[in-house]
Amino acid sequence: MLSSSNALKLRKQSGKNSVSLRGQIDCSNLDLFSIHGAQEVISVISARRVVNKLILSHNVLQDDGCIVLFKFLGSPAGRKYAIVEIVLNSNMIGDRGLSAISEYLNGNKQLKRLVLPNNAFTGDVATIKEFASSIANSSLELLSMGSNKLSDEFARIFFPVLHSTHLRELHLSAIGMTSASVPFILDYISSPKRSRLQRLKCNANSLGTQGVRSITRAIMEKNRLLTHVELYSNLDEGGIAGATDWKENEITLKDALTRNVFLQRETEKQALQLLVYSRTLLLHSTSHSETNRALKRPSPPTSVTTSFRDGEFPFSHLPTELQLSILSLLAPILSPSQRHRIFRYASTSTTLPRLLPCLPRLGAPSALCVPDPSSLVFGGQVWSLGGVGVGGGCASGTCMGSTNSVVCHRVQERNKWLDSVGCSTYEAEEEV
Repeated sequence: MLSSSNALKLRKQSGKNSVSLRGQIDCSNLDLFSIHGAQEVISVISARRVVNKLILSHNVLQDDGCIVLFKFLGSPAGRKYAIVEIVLNSNMIGDRGLSAISEYLNGNKQLKRLVLPNNAFTGDVATIKEFASSIANSSLELLSMGSNKLSDEFARIFFPVLHSTHLRELHLSAIGMTSASVPFILDYISSPKRSRLQRLKCNANSLGTQGVRSITRAIMEKNRLLTHVELYSNLDEGGIAGATDWKENEITLKDALTRNVFLQRETEKQALQLLVYSRTLLLHSTSHSETNRALKRPSPPTSVTTSFRDGEFPFSHLPTELQLSILSLLAPILSPSQRHRIFRYASTSTTLPRLLPCLPRLGAPSALCVPDPSSLVFGGQVWSLGGVGVGGGCASGTCMGSTNSVVCHRVQERNKWLDSVGCSTYEAEEEV
């Protein structure tokens, strides 16, 4: 049961209205217990119009409370809240609770970050398979499962089932993995069709010196996507590794990650650059159907003499295949598939942005920029005359989104576009 002071604090959550906490419910360290605690959280959620971040750390919801909470979140009343992050570390949640989370996660396109460290998961085969499958059928980008007693059995079941192109960050520190888990990790990070991970944390396990060296070698030779990897405190069980071995491995890993960071930045940069010129040159000079035909089957070369009027741009009279070939030179690091997706996007008018902003759906994350209070100057202009979210709409180019992250909405939209055309990560030629 809640103490009177904690109950008062919980009720006040529904009245928070500051810019930095808008859309966030933080019920950490309130001794929320089992079903009654879950019902208290549900009452707080129901009193809010918008909820997109739910923090319930260091309570005792256990399996029963977790089941009640996620049954509500998966109901029509709960689905109206576009929750993008759920934090449930240290809640004594077991396999039944994880199964309820899997049911909610399956098909969920809103949730992006799920934090579940230090619970009571045991690595049950059926539960882990269900959980991995639900991740593959969601848009989850970050998963944290550290400090759970999962062991090698978890790795044996989890990694072969995990097929997600959305998952970008995976935390599996201190879960009891040994060198027996290394082959499953290697197979996963070496398969670009199954993994799009950019950040991996496997600290405080017992992967061993040879296991860490094998992971590093796989990243160097077969992985161009990981940009941040942590493998600290991974000695053999009861063994001691030489300082020289670890130092050499750290240098090799750093070199591989530096290369991957460069490839990712160049991919994003060249994709955006290619869009600018492709939109300008392809939208008016060719139709969408002509571009599609050129991408699928080049037409035979023809010998045509064309006269141009004064001021006319000759590029638009070139065969479509030749136009695309010339434009491809602006983005040599992109794969053919990536360039073709950009060409298709740029050559159709239906992908042009709206002239007028539309009102956001109730409960959805706001598409408008919210100014960062620290950037405001008393008496100064907050927004441009174009209005909030129009033409940038930010004070000094920074804003605070509804998820309490200081990031410009234009940056969010840019990243969303890069994902939509598959250009948020480097794609090697042989992977096409």
